[in-house]
Amino acid sequence: MIVGSAGLIVEGALQKQEGTLSIKAKRLWPLPLPGEVPSHDFR
Repeated sequence: MIVGSAGLIVEGALQKQEGTLSIKAKRLWPLPLPGEVPSHDFR
């Protein structure tokens, strides 16, 4: 879901440790977008 979605809604905790921010996700779901969004080739 993370790679295949155009956008995600993330629910969880924001963590700051040694100057680095990260998200400890509890729930993820695709962002509802109107119409289809083509996938991207990140090669």
